[in-house]
Amino acid sequence: MSCANTYYDPIPTAGEAEPNVGGVSAVDFGVSNNTAQKIVTGVSSIKTTSVILAQMRIEDTTTHSSEDMLIDPIRVHVKDIIAGVGFTIYAQMDNAPANGTYKVNWFLA
Repeated sequence: MSCANTYYDPIPTAGEAEPNVGGVSAVDFGVSNNTAQKIVTGVSSIKTTSVILAQMRIEDTTTHSSEDMLIDPIRVHVKDIIAGVGFTIYAQMDNAPANGTYKVNWFLA
């Protein structure tokens, strides 16, 4: 699993707190799969106790229009948090196998 499509941008917050981190990552279901995973790295501020919010990004990709995501919803979860490194995004299509790439928003809360 490649991390080539993964990036994160610091999101400024008020006060003395460390900036929050979020980004967009692409999950690739390949030709026909019900699940896909994406390893997100480079998140040095992540802790094993961090809360990570993830949701599908309703935006066109090279393989799907934004309408596809409204018709065939994909569930996303976060697992395998590694302090100072990153985590894994797990995506699942329940009604039929998915194909191609979809974008996922993520945010360290």
